Amino acid sequence: MYSGHEGRVRSLAIDPSGKYLASGGDDGTVRVWELLTGRQLWSVKLDAQEAVDVVRWRPGLDAFILSATAGESIYLVIPLALLITPELEQSSRDVLDAGFGYAASNPSSSTSSTLTAVGTKKEPPAKWARPGARLEAQGVFLKATVRSAIKVLAWHRRGDYFTTVSPRGQSSAIAIHTLSKHLTQLPFRRLKGLPQAALFHPSKPVFFVATQRA
Repeated sequence: MYSGHEGRVRSLAIDPSGKYLASGGDDGTVRVWELLTGRQLWSVKLDAQEAVDVVRWRPGLDAFILSATAGESIYLVIPLALLITPELEQSSRDVLDAGFGYAASNPSSSTSSTLTAVGTKKEPPAKWARPGARLEAQGVFLKATVRSAIKVLAWHRRGDYFTTVSPRGQSSAIAIHTLSKHLTQLPFRRLKGLPQAALFHPSKPVFFVATQRA
């Protein structure tokens, strides 16, 4: 029995190796458990007010990265308490840090505000940043904040892209994020009905979106 959350558990995910179970819930925490024994190995409180609605592991064995959402924020985590090798920890950090170099060399990317036709500032689809000293000390190394609360997150099989669904986000309801560039794009200006889910095809360059109507 996996016991420890205070309140409802909202999301579960098993890592690519099949050894660890991640969970998130109403208490604003993410927890990682040893799948075989049910023993809790690591936890972090991401938000005091928002529930953790989604936890998903990044695909692949080249890095050990867990993603989680709370409210409008996406957190990218390396659960450091687990017995991973220093090499795997470093490769995981390299994956998360790559986008800072891209943003520095491409200041006109969507992580920066742009000007509209009438000269006012247009906010970027998402803001990527360090989450702060408290969370970094606990293994949370990257945070991206979008415009509306996230209810769905799904990774592309290669582990560089992931999508989020914010049902109340209108034109920003569906976002596609590129981890290696810390870049967020909004592929749809409008949708027929409130979006409910989105995911990538496992082998073909096809992206699926479901709304309440289509």
